[in-house]
Amino acid sequence: YAPNNCIAVLVGDIDPDKTMAIMEKYFGALPPQKLPEREITEEPPQTGERRVTIVMDAQPQVYIGYHIPVIGDEDTYALEVMGALLSGNAAHSRTGRLYKSLILDKKVALRAFGDAMTYLYPSLFLIGGTPTQGKTNEDVEKAIYEEIVKLQKEPPTDDELTRVRNGVDASLIRSLRSNYSLAETLATAEHLTGSWRYLLTERDKLKTVTGKDVQRVAQKYFKEEN
Repeated sequence: YAPNNCIAVLVGDIDPDKTMAIMEKYFGALPPQKLPEREITEEPPQTGERRVTIVMDAQPQVYIGYHIPVIGDEDTYALEVMGALLSGNAAHSRTGRLYKSLILDKKVALRAFGDAMTYLYPSLFLIGGTPTQGKTNEDVEKAIYEEIVKLQKEPPTDDELTRVRNGVDASLIRSLRSNYSLAETLATAEHLTGSWRYLLTERDKLKTVTGKDVQRVAQKYFKEEN
C-alpha cells in the first residue's frame, strides 16, 4: 500500500484549494514506494467447450461464458452494445431480445440476461437464464443459442441501436445522481483504464457502433471453441 498506488476521489461542495491542503497535511508525508512488477499471465486461446454441472438445493440456472478481451479493446464497445441489445438497459430490461424471446414468446425462462464483463483483465461475455416451471436448463440454453445465431446471421436494426444509444446517455446520467455513485464511477474508470475521462470516450465509442460491428463480434467470439 502506497500513495503512488492509490486512487482517491472526493466529490461534493468542496473548495479545491482547501481540500488539497487537508490532503497534503494528512497524507503528504507518506513516502511513495517502488511498486512490484505486475506478472499477468494471459490465458491461451481456447481449444474447445468446457462444461461444469453443479448440483445444489436451488433453482436451476444456466450460465454460458465466451472469452472476450480487456476493457478498452476496440471489440469491447460492440460487445457492450450487444449486451444491451440482449438484456436491455438497467431501467428497461423488457426491451432486450432475451426478455422478449425467452420470457414472453417462448416462455422457457423466468429470467434471462447477457452482459459483456469488461475489466482490467480479459474476461467473459456471460449469457444465462432461469427456466420456468416445467422447463429445463437445456430448453433455456437452446433458446439462447437461437438468439445468438440471429445476431450472427443478421445485424440489429437501426431502431434497436437507437434505443441502446439513448440508454448509454441514461446510464451515465444515473451514475452521476449521488455523490457516492459519482465517486464510485470516477474511481472505477480511473482504476480500470488509467483515466476517468474514459467515461466520456466510451460513451462516444459506443454511439459509433454499427449493426455490422455487432454482427462481426457475434461471429468472432460466440463460437463453441471460445
